[in-house]
Amino acid sequence: MALLTDYSFSVSVIPHTGEETTLLHKKKGDVVNLENDLVGKYVERLITFPEPEEAEKNRQGITLEMLTKYGF
Repeated sequence: MALLTDYSFSVSVIPHTGEETTLLHKKKGDVVNLENDLVGKYVERLITFPEPEEAEKNRQGITLEMLTKYGF
């Protein structure tokens, strides 16, 4: 379970990631490069997509503008 505060955060690391990276050897204050998981990006988009009533009200089908708006 991850913990997020105004000044820090924690993450869970799967065993494979721990073995293949130096992440488990980092200390407080060490610089790290964190990359966003692509799947997480799409999950976030799905859970923030408009409510069905709102989507139906603005229904125009799939357009280039709609895809651009939602980052596709």
